[in-house]
Amino acid sequence: MAASRGAYPGLMQLVLASTRSMPDFDAAARAFSHVPDTVLECKVARCPVQVPFPELARFVRAQAQAASAFALESGQSVPGRLERAA
Repeated sequence: MAASRGAYPGLMQLVLASTRSMPDFDAAARAFSHVPDTVLECKVARCPVQVPFPELARFVRAQAQAASAFALESGQSVPGRLERAA
């Protein structure tokens, strides 16, 4: 969390942000980029309701990419390139 300089607020905040009626997929994808998929998989087992964090991260990344592609096609500005944690 500290290394993200505020971009990664924790998994609960990402789940909430990703499921709002007007989600900010770009911000959520940037936040998820600070958490490796292996860590997300470990968190599923520890979650009392078994939230599928890796699948949620994939969905968020795909939605962010789709929004960026749409923005490029529409001539809108696009946020910085998303990097994914290894």
